[in-house]
Amino acid sequence: MVPRGVCQPFSLSLKVTNGQVKLAWPAGSNLVQPQKRTNLLSGAWQDLGAPTAGTNLNEAVGPTRAYYRLRFLPQVGIYMGKFTGEADNGGFGVMLRSNGLAYVVGYNSPQSNGVFATNFSVALNGTFQTATLEGGQVSGTFTTNAVSGNFTNSLGQPGSYTGNRMADTGTHAADVGYYSGTYSGALTGSAYAIIAADGTTFFFTSGSTGEGGGYGTNTAPNSFSATTVPDGIAVTGTLNQATHVLSGSYSLSGTTLGPFSLTRTLTP
Repeated sequence: MVPRGVCQPFSLSLKVTNGQVKLAWPAGSNLVQPQKRTNLLSGAWQDLGAPTAGTNLNEAVGPTRAYYRLRFLPQVGIYMGKFTGEADNGGFGVMLRSNGLAYVVGYNSPQSNGVFATNFSVALNGTFQTATLEGGQVSGTFTTNAVSGNFTNSLGQPGSYTGNRMADTGTHAADVGYYSGTYSGALTGSAYAIIAADGTTFFFTSGSTGEGGGYGTNTAPNSFSATTVPDGIAVTGTLNQATHVLSGSYSLSGTTLGPFSLTRTLTP
């Protein structure tokens, strides 16, 4: 599947030399998908190769007239942000993959609702709408550097959110991705995390006692810590950069309750 994107005007040059069509466009256009079709007004646009961050493309001259365009794609990667009115450690992390599918983990404190959805599609104009595991609805728009939209919780209460795309470079650039696993001990359930290149992490839990989530950090020595809302669970551990396993223990009011372990299952 090709990543979804949006069309917009841009400078695209074309030259024919020695039986080759040479396409070129300015740098700084982020990820684009070159396309062509043989009829300007009808027919499907055909992808020319894979999406690229490059600035040129060559192909052999064909037997019929051809028209070319660039499709600009929402920038794949990690986005993180807050729900409107959120003043605590809640918020969300979302990963947009190169196949056009997205994954979100979060906790909306103003509406007291977890936000968990996986494998949902992003439309050609960068928009999306999906149901959450909790019975809510989330919709919005990805751009090259931000994501924003609306959220309705499982009780039908409306809200909104905004977030920014995280940088691709950082101490944990090789660890970026979506992590899943479990926690056990005094409490049991599933745990998920989205990690950005600078080590910023959103950690999310779902179990028999409810859901929680919060921001945390992975420092340069791979030491991880986070605090979830609304229950105030402290999560500490390490990130193994060789195996991409995030593991450690969780505690409440200084009392250790049990271990957790998450493994990276997807990357952008």
